[in-house]
Amino acid sequence: MGNGAIALKLLRTPKVLHRVIKSRISAHSKLNRCMSIPTRKINLMVLVVTRRCNMYCDFCMQDHDAHRQLELNRIGLGDYRRVLDQAKIWNPTIQLTGGEPFIYPEIEELINVIKEKNFFCIANTNGSTLKNHAKQLVELGLEKIAISLDGPPEVHDHVRQFDNAYQLAEEGIRALANEKKRQGKNYPFIDVKSVINPTNTGYLEPIVKLAQTGLVQMVNFVH
Repeated sequence: MGNGAIALKLLRTPKVLHRVIKSRISAHSKLNRCMSIPTRKINLMVLVVTRRCNMYCDFCMQDHDAHRQLELNRIGLGDYRRVLDQAKIWNPTIQLTGGEPFIYPEIEELINVIKEKNFFCIANTNGSTLKNHAKQLVELGLEKIAISLDGPPEVHDHVRQFDNAYQLAEEGIRALANEKKRQGKNYPFIDVKSVINPTNTGYLEPIVKLAQTGLVQMVNFVH
């Protein structure tokens, strides 16, 4: 996808465009300060809602067995409400991640709380359960969702060590795109992220072709 096409899609999603500009300005400002002036402003708050994941990606550093034990002390909605109330003074972007955040049983309720408090919200996902949440995510007004795809089906499934991982993610993307059209909304902005690794080098062209279908608004390749 060319820069012009991405710019046009950003213009159609002004809340995302505003956050992109804000993050670039913030990064430039921090670079100029060179850490010489301390700051307490928070621009991004990452909430790791669960350490659990249903995939075993070969580049992931998480210890799945250890993280299953951590779930015994999972943070509840009441705690998140208090954290968000305290963070409101900075109005940071809220990013939901994990593990796989859509395994968190109250993920839709949490997004609803975040949107009730008028935060800009991004969710990261492997897409395996996205189809089940598509309708609600559009209704809630989630601004952006980042979906992991690392190549064509056979490559992606191998990297993720999960059968039909690519198919489930693609079905989730289509469900989300269809819901946006049905509800007449431009959000969430769909961003596909691909982790470049030894397994998928040379097999990333299908990700570019996916971007050309109009189902997604942006593609990022991450080394």
